[in-house]
Amino acid sequence: MYLSKPNLTVVGVASTDAKRGALFGLHIAEDGTTVASNGKVMLAVSPTDPSRVQMPDVGKRESLNSEGITVPVELVEQTLRNMPKRPEMQYAIMTERVQDDKVELTTVDMTKEQRVASYPKRERFPEWKSIFRKAWKRADRTRVCLNRKTLLDLLKVLEQACPDPTGDNAIFVELGRQEDQVILRSINYATGQRAIAMLVPMDTHGQWSQLTDWEKGVLKAPSREPMVRRESPDQVSSRKVKAKPKRKIKRKAFKRK
Repeated sequence: MYLSKPNLTVVGVASTDAKRGALFGLHIAEDGTTVASNGKVMLAVSPTDPSRVQMPDVGKRESLNSEGITVPVELVEQTLRNMPKRPEMQYAIMTERVQDDKVELTTVDMTKEQRVASYPKRERFPEWKSIFRKAWKRADRTRVCLNRKTLLDLLKVLEQACPDPTGDNAIFVELGRQEDQVILRSINYATGQRAIAMLVPMDTHGQWSQLTDWEKGVLKAPSREPMVRRESPDQVSSRKVKAKPKRKIKRKAFKRK
């Protein structure tokens, strides 16, 4: 199984508390989707397309069962540090386990291989698809497209203007229509001051990102096929038309003259 650098960077939203069990790790699903959460934020990245990977052979690739696997944060961070600087080589391969109970991630450039291995997390990762589907079902269909870099720069400045020692770091977002500006409000509790920011959305020219098959599989529950009622052999036999019994013909007795 191939894991790209974007697949592994998902670990950035994982919990930093080692006592949080599976949340202090990166979950790798059967298809190669990677998911992480700290209980407040959840992020998933779709599987790597093997046809785009051009890497030398480093051995047999590992496959996962339907439950997937959750690996420790330290394993992922070390793998990211081992990745070559060349973008086309920034992949990790989940290679066949040297030990049955360990997960091995291998990175490689044209000169050397680097392998790191660790025990997977024993705790069960939350049912992440159910969480996404529930949020999608309840989400308001008000949609807006923002420049991610502009938004990040604005949030950094708001963090400096309105630091929150409580750790809540609340920001109040006012959304209008798709083409309307977005208003963000925050509070500096130390000085009692308020900050109001306005962000101009991107003009998508009426176009919107359509859901891919992977996104549909995450956000929407699979449609249920109509149940076909199957009858038992006894029920089938009871519906068969029973053959009518043969009619007995009564013969009249003739008296001898």
